[in-house]
Amino acid sequence: MILDCRAPEAFGGGHIPGALNVGIGSAFPTWAGTVLPEGAKVLLVLEGPADLWEICARIRGAVHISGGELPDRIGEVPRDRPVAVICGSGYRSSVVSSLLKRAGREEIFNVLGGMGAWKRAGLPTESSSKHTRRRSLMKRQEYGIRTTLNVPYEEAIPRVTEALKKEGFGVLTEINVKETIKKKLDKEFPKYIILGACNPQLAYQALTNETEIGLLLPCNVIVYEREGKTVVSAQDPEAALSVVGNPAVAPVAKEARERLARVIQSLS
Repeated sequence: MILDCRAPEAFGGGHIPGALNVGIGSAFPTWAGTVLPEGAKVLLVLEGPADLWEICARIRGAVHISGGELPDRIGEVPRDRPVAVICGSGYRSSVVSSLLKRAGREEIFNVLGGMGAWKRAGLPTESSSKHTRRRSLMKRQEYGIRTTLNVPYEEAIPRVTEALKKEGFGVLTEINVKETIKKKLDKEFPKYIILGACNPQLAYQALTNETEIGLLLPCNVIVYEREGKTVVSAQDPEAALSVVGNPAVAPVAKEARERLARVIQSLS
């Protein structure tokens, strides 16, 4: 079965025939569990790689018991220590907490705000899937956002730099690939430049939440000549930073992608 997890507007604009739409949010587990047959093999359609983490993230050591399963599995809930109950928002976990209290469990605590509050607080999570790093199923370039311009290569570069500036990106590095290959290898190569773009505010947020994320920075933008036209392609930060596996970085990656997407769109 195909489960389209995008927003209603995106689903309404176009979707795979036969797909079911359950948008990601606090009610996602409830509705996904309602509309999907038990044991079904599911193909997910997502806005971006970060959404997979949103679906799969869990607290290390947690035991998953849905409210409907509780009567049959209540024996798995320990009596000899405090138990914290958590769901997406705190609504369903409150219901389950009351059921556990009624069943005689003493130290039961409902986590207000649920997984949403847990993630916003920067508390650790792990993936309940072995495939957290799978790419989005949406049809897009796997790790970049691209456009083709009907302008000369030399004219495109300053246009790209100016468009980046309007979205808060400065160009920290410029690597002229054609010149470098000629100088180092004495080989010919098409006109091709790599621009190392950085938005200081977003970089600061990312580094604050994940010190070694500097290994994946800055956001590269490439400009190259092909068949008489100029191609501009920007790194997709959501795809690149999804390997980190830190939910606190996801909002930064999403904003960076939105900004770079506007850069590419403005050039078209």
